[in-house]
Amino acid sequence: MEQPEGFKENTAVDEEGNTITGDLVCLLVKALYGLKQAGRAWNEALTKALDALGFIQLVSEPCIFKLIQPEGPIYIGLYVDDMTCVTATKDQYKWLYDAISKVFPITDKGELTHMLGVRLTRNRSDRTITIDQEVYISALLTKHQITDRRGASTPMETNAVNTLALAQGENVDSLNEKTGELLYLARVSRPDIAFAVALLCKYNMQAKAVHHVAAERILRYLMKTSKLKLVLGGPDSKINAYTDADHAGDPADRISVTGYLFTWGGAISWSSKKQQSQANSTTESEYYALGMTNREYLWIMQLLKELEVQQEQPAIVWCDNQGCVNIAKNPVEHGKMKHIDIAYHLSRQLVKKGVITVKYLPTAEMLADGFTKPLPKPGILKLREGCGLRIIE
Repeated sequence: MEQPEGFKENTAVDEEGNTITGDLVCLLVKALYGLKQAGRAWNEALTKALDALGFIQLVSEPCIFKLIQPEGPIYIGLYVDDMTCVTATKDQYKWLYDAISKVFPITDKGELTHMLGVRLTRNRSDRTITIDQEVYISALLTKHQITDRRGASTPMETNAVNTLALAQGENVDSLNEKTGELLYLARVSRPDIAFAVALLCKYNMQAKAVHHVAAERILRYLMKTSKLKLVLGGPDSKINAYTDADHAGDPADRISVTGYLFTWGGAISWSSKKQQSQANSTTESEYYALGMTNREYLWIMQLLKELEVQQEQPAIVWCDNQGCVNIAKNPVEHGKMKHIDIAYHLSRQLVKKGVITVKYLPTAEMLADGFTKPLPKPGILKLREGCGLRIIE
């Protein structure tokens, strides 16, 4: 940053009579775009303006604001300086636009169709919204020169966990860029690649040739399935939760992987993540996974409550381990489970209070299985169907 014209060097004389020179310093009246604190300053200014209009910032999601009016609720979603809004009537929308434009210069982009690299399509008759990132995928394929390669039927080979963990050879280029680009897809609209991308992230800074081949396979899979769209909404008005764990599947550290999936017409939340410590048994790893799943469920319920959306309780959490189901319902085998951190016993409290019901579901029908290990083609197809990933022309 340079001093603007008109500023002169600051001069002073020390005790011995020597002249000291130095540059003057700018005291900023407003945060400049690009500075570290600029984003926070902008958010505070916008929050203050919305608060003056009567909006309430959600506790569960600070980027969402709501205002309840007699005509119906108004919701605003923020991402830095991009704003989306949901209103019950057109008059509410006009009022909101006029009120905000008096404080900040804004542009009306019309009905929401694209945002942050995501395309949204609304089907009013079916009461569904589909989201996809086909354009983003196309740009990735061109960037990494995958367009002339053969497509893949699955994101990963079924033995990829062992192959990647036991890979030999020298480290080559970092995987940071590829995994970062793939993570955006895996977190927003493509739950079917969540496990594959999460596994690759382990090797970001120690990537060997085989890890880059695995990353290219995910890209080839995306090339073959680029037209898949995540369908949300429809007649299914009840949230379903699926939880699973792969016990000690990684030969490098034998730490289990937790996978969960929440569906509400389509997939609304999912995760593939390593557990924090080693589990002594399959039941123990499944119990850890159940605890993580229920923490996410509590957040979803809090969000819906603040949005004035009612949900039936108890919710059903599906688990494919009978031992885990029994422990959640009744403290059996206490001697074998007393070493487990109290945080993971949240599930037992939720069952006792009637907030959730844990039920058994065979592994063959467990949708969360694809978030704990690589699946063959039939498994991937079933996962996509369960998540609401479809090709819609």
